Amino acid sequence: MFSLIALDIPGSIAYGTLGPDEQSAEQTNTITNTGNSGIDVNVRVDGAMTCSAGSIDTANVRYSTSSGFNYDTASSTATTDQETELDLSPRTDDAASSTKSMYFKLKTPQSGSGGACSNTLTITAKVDQENGW
Repeated sequence: MFSLIALDIPGSIAYGTLGPDEQSAEQTNTITNTGNSGIDVNVRVDGAMTCSAGSIDTANVRYSTSSGFNYDTASSTATTDQETELDLSPRTDDAASSTKSMYFKLKTPQSGSGGACSNTLTITAKVDQENGW
């Protein structure tokens, strides 16, 4: 049988309205393994968040595979793939999906940005080789 590496994720993450030097609430992004191979994921952004005024550095978005994570010690997004050990088991039954969540927070800079901000966050599936899939 051939391996299918595939995932399904929500379309966007909304951090809400934040003031200068303010941290967002934790945002949950549920990832579903839709393939027949166990997967981990790579996380990357296309660059700094562009805002109506200024920008927000890529390192200001942090993520974890654990809810309630500490922003200061969490992984930062970057413009290169950051491998994340999600350890999603293979989908073996169409009625039972394999899902796990990732959690994200944004901290705004003290100055230099304002208005609506956006960026592209890319999450891609990769074979989970550590678990023999």
